[in-house]
Amino acid sequence: MRALLYTIAISGLVFAGCSSSSGSGKSGKIVTFGTYISNGDPVPSAEVKAGGESCITDDEGFCEVKLKVGDYEVTATKNGYEPYSDMISITDDVDGFYFGLLMYSSGN
Repeated sequence: MRALLYTIAISGLVFAGCSSSSGSGKSGKIVTFGTYISNGDPVPSAEVKAGGESCITDDEGFCEVKLKVGDYEVTATKNGYEPYSDMISITDDVDGFYFGLLMYSSGN
């Protein structure tokens, strides 16, 4: 339960300073995901899915998708880590979004 409460608090971060070439909710907004473990190290090669879109994190733990305004379930998976799942909201009042996804080793 500790992990769930912590990830909900982390995933709710939205930074209005992110840049995006798509300001319209009709065409979608750039959504950046960052995957990391509790000490801040990135989780590269994790698969992140939201709203029918998916991406694979780079060496620094980041990837991007384009989503329309709405609520989405986001999941992140990688062998050796517990699956991550949470809800996110994409709103029309911000051009770019960042969500940090805290992942935990599964001990495998």
